[in-house]
Amino acid sequence: MARIVTTPEDIDFLKELLAAAEMLRKLPLPVDLWKVQNLYHEMLKSTYPEFQKKIQQGDEAAEKWLNPFVSLGQQLSIRVG
Repeated sequence: MARIVTTPEDIDFLKELLAAAEMLRKLPLPVDLWKVQNLYHEMLKSTYPEFQKKIQQGDEAAEKWLNPFVSLGQQLSIRVG
């Protein structure tokens, strides 16, 4: 997760994180994700608004970034919006 904080525009890695989070939720045992949740929350406060501005300016790459980022938040039980 630390990698996505330093390179948030890496959509492929964001999608890999999303896939990993989806897999973790399917495990039959509890997984403590508080560190990942904290990093995500930091991104929600800093990176997410930046990408929203880019979307408003018509940046198609930022639009492609939004859905996996929001989905990752859902997998981490963090509400985006």
